[in-house]
Amino acid sequence: MRGEKNIAAEGWATTDDMNAFRTSANNTSVSGDDARHGISKSGCPKKTMRLNEAEHLIEGLTAHWLEYKRREKPYDTSVKRHL
Repeated sequence: MRGEKNIAAEGWATTDDMNAFRTSANNTSVSGDDARHGISKSGCPKKTMRLNEAEHLIEGLTAHWLEYKRREKPYDTSVKRHL
């Protein structure tokens, strides 16, 4: 499973929630010194996400991804792969 479009299409998370998570994590006006980037020129984003909401989002995405991986076809160990 790759990309935000696929995550939203599968119903794992909404596009709005993923955008709120990303902008909140990146923006110092939301996350302060814990932000992933420096001061934003665009100011505070319209929709933000609190830490407990972000934790809930990541826990849900992790659970969905683990279930997705569990249902995938088993890895074929008989095929030799070059690394």
